[in-house]
Amino acid sequence: MIFSKLFRLVRDCYETEVSGIGLALFRILYSAVLMGEITTLFHYRHLVYDKIPFIAPSEIDWAWPLGIWLLSVAFIMVGVSYRKAALVNYLMTVTCVATTSSYEYHMFYAYTGINFLLMFTPAANRLSVDAIIRRNRAAAASLPSKPEQVSLINYRIIVFVGIALVYFDSVFHKLGSTIWTSGLGAWLPGSLPMVTQTDTSALLNHKWLAIGSGYAAFCFEAIFIFLFWFKRAWLPLTVIGIGLHFGILVEFPIPFFALGVICIYLLMIPPELFERFSFPRTTDPSLTVAFDAACPLCRMTKATVESFDLRSNVHFAPIDAPENLPPQLADISETELASTLHSVSKSGDIFRGVETYAQIGSAAFLLWPIGVALQTPGIRGLAERTYAWVAKNRRTERCTDTTCPVPMGATRTEPAPVITGLKQSNIASFAITVFLIAVVLAQGLMITQSALAIKFYHSAGLADTPAITAIRKATGLVRYIVQPLFGITYHGVFMDSHFDGYEHQIRITDKTTGETLPVTTKAGAPGKYLTGFNWVKWSFRVNAPNVDQTKLANGIRDFSAFWIHDRGLDLYGEHNMQVDVRRIRLPLTWEHNYYRSVMKTPWQSAGTASWNNGVFGIEIGEIESY
Repeated sequence: MIFSKLFRLVRDCYETEVSGIGLALFRILYSAVLMGEITTLFHYRHLVYDKIPFIAPSEIDWAWPLGIWLLSVAFIMVGVSYRKAALVNYLMTVTCVATTSSYEYHMFYAYTGINFLLMFTPAANRLSVDAIIRRNRAAAASLPSKPEQVSLINYRIIVFVGIALVYFDSVFHKLGSTIWTSGLGAWLPGSLPMVTQTDTSALLNHKWLAIGSGYAAFCFEAIFIFLFWFKRAWLPLTVIGIGLHFGILVEFPIPFFALGVICIYLLMIPPELFERFSFPRTTDPSLTVAFDAACPLCRMTKATVESFDLRSNVHFAPIDAPENLPPQLADISETELASTLHSVSKSGDIFRGVETYAQIGSAAFLLWPIGVALQTPGIRGLAERTYAWVAKNRRTERCTDTTCPVPMGATRTEPAPVITGLKQSNIASFAITVFLIAVVLAQGLMITQSALAIKFYHSAGLADTPAITAIRKATGLVRYIVQPLFGITYHGVFMDSHFDGYEHQIRITDKTTGETLPVTTKAGAPGKYLTGFNWVKWSFRVNAPNVDQTKLANGIRDFSAFWIHDRGLDLYGEHNMQVDVRRIRLPLTWEHNYYRSVMKTPWQSAGTASWNNGVFGIEIGEIESY
């Protein structure tokens, strides 16, 4: 019964066709974010993947996998060989993310899930090179081009997996967290210098705002998965969600996380609004072009221009239908119109040859560079000579199977059924339904190990029972599979365990230059190295609650080695560093001006660290004793 209802819901969504422009914009913007993340990972690859940066290198040169990954995402962004690029992107995501070890952070899981879905999503139907090629092939063969509409399910499934399920899981962690249930979920992380990158005391000093924002974020995540199904809720959810993650962008050094989720939220905007407001089509084109519909090259030119002319500012009128041509061209013979491209502006001006292409570039917004180039002396002359040669030598006869065979990839008018007697939508909807159920069950299993569930097990005396032990083992096994492949995992963010016992902050200074290693600023805020995965590594795994001396030493070793090499210095030389510590009093309730009071806390020496002839040494006291 539940499966049947879900299947019908999925099928209705699958059979609802909407504009593909929103999905295309998501593809472009999300790819830009992902390329930023990969570029950052490439820069820090020796820090992330080497056993000891530049001293004990990784078994493989990660420049190659990361370079291939970056190239595949660039192909996705512009829409070249999209399906193949999406497959390579997913394989590289699994390869590069699954091996980041202690540098992984929550956005890595989001990339994994979304990149898996991109393999099956027609995100290149619009605003892509693939779309232009398909339209050109179809135009050359006088066949209809592939529809630019896409199924609504492509929008919804990315939001469901990338946001709704993540929030739903996160709620169960927050319900088991004293920080969140007491309203400190936004205030405390925003008040700790090793966590936040921006002094927002002007806002956080208002108790009602500081506490209220924590509860508001919690409530928003709790209701999202229930309101997500109602179309009227899409825009309000989008506005609130983008606002929330813009705040994260300002507050915390995880820019690609904030921007990536904002990209997903764009898929919540009703697709028709993209067409209406981003690229509204005009009914009064500014330029009419007379073209030879019998000429394959002319048809391909028309298809190419229409791919970039998102607002339909350029209208093409076939020369073999004189009644549809502008009256300004009435006295020009069909032979001349076929040999030289003519156009007429809204004001009645006539343009010929290369000048027509220049006017097309000016009228079609995305082609404006061509319009500018064709007005440039030198380029203009070369273009006119090239045009004269092409016009003289082009093929003008009507398309036949001999002169203009159907190219590979051209759209067929009637797609053959996948299985006789079954609708393609039923097959696809069945597969999507099974996938969603599997994803929900896997995430549900993760929830059994949430902070709220564990608190319940202990309070009910069930924590060590055979049943709960079996569930714990099953969850661990399932997570071992689904986390690296689909990004399904726990989503506890800023939990009690992240801060309980977090009473010390570490700073490292080069003794020779007095320069502070950029894991922190001199004042103690996150340094320029701490962005995304590096921020999580240093702030929660190296300089962590109840400091582990071994992890701290290894962290100082790795970050200092990278820093020395990054400055162009020799790791086999001699480098001495001062390690300082300051004690942080972790508050249990809201306090006025807490961030600034911590920043005024003095530092004290904890010891030294050094590199000498490629060997790292460290002598520091027990940090928890300070």
